[in-house]
This record gives sequence, C-alpha cells and structure tokens, in this order.
Amino acid sequence: MDGTDKKILEILQKSARTTNVQLAEAVNLSPPAVIERVRKLKEKGVIREYVTLLDEASVGKGTQVFVAVSLELHEPKTIERFTRKVGDCSAILECYHIAGEYDYLLKVLASDIAEYENLLLHTLTRLPGVRQVRTLFVLSMIKRETEISLDNLPLQTNQVNNGSARESRQANRNSISKKRNKKKGKEKS
Repeated sequence: MDGTDKKILEILQKSARTTNVQLAEAVNLSPPAVIERVRKLKEKGVIREYVTLLDEASVGKGTQVFVAVSLELHEPKTIERFTRKVGDCSAILECYHIAGEYDYLLKVLASDIAEYENLLLHTLTRLPGVRQVRTLFVLSMIKRETEISLDNLPLQTNQVNNGSARESRQANRNSISKKRNKKKGKEKS
C-alpha cells in the first residue's frame, strides 16, 4: 500500500458514495487506474464492504444496550451453540469475545426498555450455556467513529510510486487506444 492507496481509503471512509471520477481527480490518477486500485484493495480484504449508517432513533431503535455475558462452561460445543444463536438474533448488532470478568460483550438495539426486557428474558438468558448477564444501558453517545485513522500506516515508497505512475500511464494508453478503436469503427461505417 502506498500514499495513493491511503488517500483513496481516507476518501472512501468519509463517503463511500464518492464517484470514481471524483476519486481519480482527488488522487491525480486516471479513472481506470483508480478502479484497478480499489479492486485490488477489495481483493486484499482492506475494503470489506460498503454500508449505509442509519440513525437508530429515526428507525425506532433508540435504546442502545451493551450486555456482558458469562458462560457456565467453556467447552467447544457450548461456545459454538452460543455464537450460532447470537448470530441468529437480529437485535444483537455486535458480539465480542473478551478477556476479563465476562466472556462476551454484545451490542443490542431495541425500541425501548420493554422490548429489551423481552429480549433479555426470552432470548439472552436462554442462550446456550449462559451463567450471568449484565445489562448496561447507553444514556448518551459521546463519540462514535467509523473511520479508521491511517496516520501511522506503513507505506511502500519508490517501487510502488513508480508502479502508480506506470498504472496511470498504462490506463491512459488504454483509454486512448479505446477512443482510437471507436473512432476507427465509426470511420468504417
């Protein structure tokens, strides 16, 4: 990854709706070269997916809850059944296996406290192997970021930068070649 890739990632993290042409202008490459770079970043798993972030309250899910869970037994079957059931529950947005007093930390959204209570009594406490559940209601959100800082990202230099220039020149040649072929095709008609 080089400085151009870093810039592409910074722009896309701010707005995944940035067009390829806007992206190309921002990083001073041709659109085909940018498409190729983004494709490679996807293939390498650097770009996982594109999403739309919703406002929870606007869609009727304004009660945010963190739930700390301890399991009774830490055997593979229990853990597998627990994680499968967690994966099937749409109210659980995130699940982290953690170290410390509890085994898992869940992020849950509900429309209100009554809906969460129903989830707690009929789902969370009935998950396989659950020994203890601790509920933490979010009163207000102080900070939430989706953008990962790339400030300290180790960058490759000369070899990749020369590659960037080569990519850009090749993409420009391909674009010119396509235009010539189209023009020749029109002249023959």
